[in-house]
Amino acid sequence: MNKSKLIQYYNNQSDTFLRYFNQAQESMEMEAIHEMRVAVKKLKAIWCLLEMLSDKKWKKTKHFSLVKNLFRSAGKLRETQLNLLMTEQFEDINLSEYTESLIKQEKNYSKKLTQSLEKFELQKLEILNAKLLKAIIKIPDDIVLKQALANVKKRNKKIAKTKGLLFNEHKLHKIRIQLKAMQEILAVIEELNTNNAMVTLRSQIKSLNEHIGQWHDYKILRKSLKQFLSKNPHSQNTSLIKNVIKDINSEQKERQQEIFGLIEMYVAEHNPKLNRYI
Repeated sequence: MNKSKLIQYYNNQSDTFLRYFNQAQESMEMEAIHEMRVAVKKLKAIWCLLEMLSDKKWKKTKHFSLVKNLFRSAGKLRETQLNLLMTEQFEDINLSEYTESLIKQEKNYSKKLTQSLEKFELQKLEILNAKLLKAIIKIPDDIVLKQALANVKKRNKKIAKTKGLLFNEHKLHKIRIQLKAMQEILAVIEELNTNNAMVTLRSQIKSLNEHIGQWHDYKILRKSLKQFLSKNPHSQNTSLIKNVIKDINSEQKERQQEIFGLIEMYVAEHNPKLNRYI
């Protein structure tokens, strides 16, 4: 394997972040903001892996700190924009007051994200990346693969421990964190050494993440609706919003049951198989 593959992969991910960062700064379009956040999530997963690979000679702290405000500002705006989109499915219900509050939030969060984009220190990121690449340049690919697979197995074990336990939203959130990280680490593994079993595993994890992502979007919408009622107890839309929350609660229970069933199937199928690759 080419020793530069890991560095090439990291540089490609950094370039992707910069591309969407520039697009977000120029247009503030919803898709550009979303893709910028996705790029940051991928980089954060890689930073965690690289810290482990460097035996903590390099630490992720400064990178995490640098993107923290940008990621948070983009997240707030993204959630508000998603809530606006999702309320369109309730077009036969008058949610005008809630929608108006979201539009105000969107303007406020857009302003904050613009400020975060302007303040973001791209030059500092370049300096930090140079130090990072220097720390990992001599790590052989076979060590990268071994450690990456070990990391996937470790995270998979954490998910497997939930089997047979009483599931709830908190557990699902923790599982989501592990699955997201596994998806990105498996992408690194694919880049270094394509393996059909790992490609299949990543595809199935991606599918699980998409199911959980939809559940998470409705969780955020429900939270937003409740916050609106808390701040506006005398809203003319109160009874309608309460009915929407009730419907979301009912649908969320069904989504959770479906997701936990998929997780049980995933654990039963893949936990034994992973041992073959470690």
